[in-house]
Amino acid sequence: QAMDAAAAQFASWQADMVDILAQESKRIERGEFAPLSDTPLFRAAFNIHGQAESIGFGSVGRVAEMLCTYLEEQTELTANGLSIVYQCVGTIAAMNREDVRTLEHPVAGALVEALEVFIKKKSEA
Repeated sequence: QAMDAAAAQFASWQADMVDILAQESKRIERGEFAPLSDTPLFRAAFNIHGQAESIGFGSVGRVAEMLCTYLEEQTELTANGLSIVYQCVGTIAAMNREDVRTLEHPVAGALVEALEVFIKKKSEA
């Protein structure tokens, strides 16, 4: 029961973090960004990544980790970079909304694989 309560609380907190991700994505789109690893966008993704696995949301944690890694490697955000941010944020939001917890979920594994390919292609373009 304690884990169920923690998971429910995490889902609510995670929804707040997803809101921050979405707000920050819009701010970055307007060209208002500092070093990407020093933004509320990065911190929200980092917080999700840090908490997700221990509460049983490994799939969300993996996507948040991918977003953090991408942001750490960037000095500026191009149109391709912004599309990567939006795909990661959208995936995290969808997984949260649908309560997708593990990569064993039939859709989650495929989503994460497709996102990895998308990031690689957009990063190389």
